[in-house]
Amino acid sequence: MRFWMVFAWLSSALLLAVAQETVLTDDALHKPITVWQRLASLAEVLDDIRKQTGVPLRCQDALRETKLAVYVQNRPAREVLEQIASLFGWRWRRDEGGSYVLYLPDETRRALERALRDDRAATERALREVVQVAREWLRMPPDARAEAMAPYLQTREYPADLPYSVYLMEERAAQRQMTREQRIKPLVAHYLSEYSPQGEPPKPKRNALFSDGDTEGSLLHCLSEAGDAAMNRLLAGHTLGFSTRPTPDVSPLPPRVLLPFWTRCTQTDAESLLRYDSESGKYIEVRPFPNPEWGGYWVRLSAWGDSLEYQIVTLSVFEYDGKTEKFLNVVPGRLPLPLEEYLAETETWRQWDSWATPMEEWNERLKERKPLDRPKPVLNRDEPLLSAYVLEWVAWRIGYPVISDASRYVPAWYRDQLDNPSALLTLLSGDLWLRFDPSGYLLARHKRFWMLNRFEIPERIVRPLEAKWLAWQWLSLDDYATLAAAISDEQARGFTWARRRGRLQFWTAFDNSSLYSNLPALRFWVSLSASQRQHALSGEWIPEGTLTLPQRRLFRAALYHDFPPPEQLLRDLPDDHKQSLAIARGLDADEFPEFVHEGLRQAPDMPAFRVVQGKPINELSVLKPESEPGWRTYRLYTVSSGVNREGVDWKKVFQEAGLQEDPTEATLETAVNIVFEFTLPLRQFERYILSQSRRAEFSTGASP
Repeated sequence: MRFWMVFAWLSSALLLAVAQETVLTDDALHKPITVWQRLASLAEVLDDIRKQTGVPLRCQDALRETKLAVYVQNRPAREVLEQIASLFGWRWRRDEGGSYVLYLPDETRRALERALRDDRAATERALREVVQVAREWLRMPPDARAEAMAPYLQTREYPADLPYSVYLMEERAAQRQMTREQRIKPLVAHYLSEYSPQGEPPKPKRNALFSDGDTEGSLLHCLSEAGDAAMNRLLAGHTLGFSTRPTPDVSPLPPRVLLPFWTRCTQTDAESLLRYDSESGKYIEVRPFPNPEWGGYWVRLSAWGDSLEYQIVTLSVFEYDGKTEKFLNVVPGRLPLPLEEYLAETETWRQWDSWATPMEEWNERLKERKPLDRPKPVLNRDEPLLSAYVLEWVAWRIGYPVISDASRYVPAWYRDQLDNPSALLTLLSGDLWLRFDPSGYLLARHKRFWMLNRFEIPERIVRPLEAKWLAWQWLSLDDYATLAAAISDEQARGFTWARRRGRLQFWTAFDNSSLYSNLPALRFWVSLSASQRQHALSGEWIPEGTLTLPQRRLFRAALYHDFPPPEQLLRDLPDDHKQSLAIARGLDADEFPEFVHEGLRQAPDMPAFRVVQGKPINELSVLKPESEPGWRTYRLYTVSSGVNREGVDWKKVFQEAGLQEDPTEATLETAVNIVFEFTLPLRQFERYILSQSRRAEFSTGASP
């Protein structure tokens, strides 16, 4: 049955290509053309071909921003147009005015809808099976669990100097030989490797305070005890809460769940509760420490469907300088799911696997290939290396015309292999389906393109900001707002701070971390009129009462960032607790309060916001010669000299810092900060720090 489904799909693609021969009939389309577009919209590619042939070409408005990489030299225009249509499943027609129009046919739209359904089903299977494996292991006695997990915790050792590209190739080759169970159980074992439920001896941890393994195991334990109803809510897009002091809409923390170590202690007593084991290089709890009175998780399924996003909230209560201090900690995180293992079993994935040329046939295709007679591709090291850029090297090096979709979400961490086409194709195959078409083209589609396309930001918006950054100009608040305005309500859930920690993120030459961490504030800023923005930039507090109703909704959304407020998770939080606002280095602590309660005291007694723009700050971070086990200690100096495109006068910078001799390692950072503050008395206060920076590193080459 599956064979016939794949055959039917491939046959329809073939019939589509044949059908185009009866549509693109202009003699001018027989003209050989060269199209060399690295990361372009479909509208730009068609305009390029129109200029070379004189034939009017356009596409449906919904397709205009689709990103392509096209590297074709001296091939008939009609051939290029047919290959583009065939690769994407589009069709050509001629309108009444004589223009050729590229459009999305119903069968391709239905195929995309099916791909999204398959993707969703794979996400559900991945989540349920990860939780089920964790449930089975966590219900075992400690010794039996350790024995069951042991075979899956063995890791391959690689030489320290092994290039990352070689590591990638070896890892992918090994994964191709694994069954789904062999790939999923090691992941769950890793998540549980540093976690101990309540009542069990504590496990060693890689880091003294914050350990991902400790946190991931604790979160999985919550979900494994939650039941099917909770899992269904999670899959339906709801945010779940688990709490030691639950509010009515939040689940109680399951009895055996132990929260991460850092939530159960304070920095004042951490040293007395941990012992460093020099043999294993890990930290061991001297004695178990109970859960805090107030602590828990918010957790939801990522909009990408490939991970869980969570927020740990805990209230630490301790004695300091004779006073009882209550400190609220809020830490976001992300737990990846083994999605691709389940995607590989869907019909959509199998169809594309069948479309791609098997790796065993690549060498035959590459025999006696020569570089094209054109300049060697140039890469700017200040820009991220994307898969679409690497395809240009493949096209130039082996002389194959290449047509592919393009994405800013797929980086290529293998500059060292650019002159090795066989290695490049092997590395690219981890992220793309590659087909050596019988017509003599190399065609490529990004794996999971149906999701990548949902979160792409149009190139016409990104390019001007990249050009500005590469010209060594700082981006303005309105520049970032331009990016934020291009993100729809549906897409906004895919641009979270937890997502920034993963590999699948939007890559640009300029620092776009602020897009992820400040999106709620930026979307609010976009809603303001020019006069409102001008008033806000004065640094004065602007009352919420002066805003329109749509602006007020975005104002309230900015107050709660990515998750609901802690008061909705933890019942009866003390009114006198403090909360960190993560002050950026170099900000004036007198102007910007460190804690929520201080911010509320300095803010007006009404809902309001303000914006403060800072001046460039230059900070020198120097590695100190002495270091503790597992730690690298740095000292920070404020200097007047900054990072610039001409380089850094390190001697001058070290003199400004008062250093008598050159340090072993140092980093100079120039940063510009724009601060948003939102207040909602009596309790709510939120700060966003939109920061952009340039860095330069210094090293003597000696070991610290």
